[in-house]
Amino acid sequence: RNLRVGAVKMLAPTLVVFSLVATSALADRNDFVTGYGFTKIMTNCFGDENYYGFLRQIAEAGRWCQQEPVHIPEVKVHTNKDYYVKTVVPGVPAIHYPQVAAHSHPHTYNTPITYHQVPYAAVKPKHHEPIITAADVSGLIEVTKARVSNLTCTLRKLGEIDDYLNINIQTDVNRILALPYISYSLRHDLIQGVQQCDALTKCLPLEYSDSVVPPPAIKRILAYLKCEKKNRLISCMKEDLKRHIYDIDISPIKELHPHETDDQTIERALFVLYGAETDSFELK
Repeated sequence: RNLRVGAVKMLAPTLVVFSLVATSALADRNDFVTGYGFTKIMTNCFGDENYYGFLRQIAEAGRWCQQEPVHIPEVKVHTNKDYYVKTVVPGVPAIHYPQVAAHSHPHTYNTPITYHQVPYAAVKPKHHEPIITAADVSGLIEVTKARVSNLTCTLRKLGEIDDYLNINIQTDVNRILALPYISYSLRHDLIQGVQQCDALTKCLPLEYSDSVVPPPAIKRILAYLKCEKKNRLISCMKEDLKRHIYDIDISPIKELHPHETDDQTIERALFVLYGAETDSFELK
């Protein structure tokens, strides 16, 4: 088993590297190495001219917005707490839990050792100057406001959102349709990913959260951007796997799912390569 896994890795080193890059790229790391690796995947997928042209559009819109005054759009907040459905067991008061019999379990357990813990409130810290001063906090507030303002301004400039912070996926769809020299399957996967992310963000009940920042509309935008980036990465990895499919013996997958299309088989192969490396299946 280990030899087979090792052989697959040797036959498709590029794909394994892509899987590792995907794991780190989706972990919200902003270091140069991760960003550079992601850019190389995108240029390999769309071509240098297409992807760098898109980055130039973002940069130009961002520079234009930096000249504009900081503006945080106002959004309405819903406070309907009845949105959440409380689950109540029939016949059992909601404020009580069912009692457990004293000897309902046949096994015995060691009684944990108890020790005296000093209440937190009883320990009064000594007076000292704060590590982060009021001036620091004020500065961070201004930086955060500027970043949010620049993000929303840039997205409006690109046509990604409207003045009410509603996401406009048609801009992304039109950009994908206009991409030259990409396969039909990649174009289909990219558009499908955009549509899935749009549907996902619309289902998030963010307006009913007790959290006050960022506003629900901003959270929805951030969730969409993260989802779109992830789906775009997966689509490009799938496209790269198609180019190197003859370097991997996928007959075990074909034997398990003989009636599936080649596209579905490639999706399963990508999942196997990615799933063997990712820590998404680990409980932490």
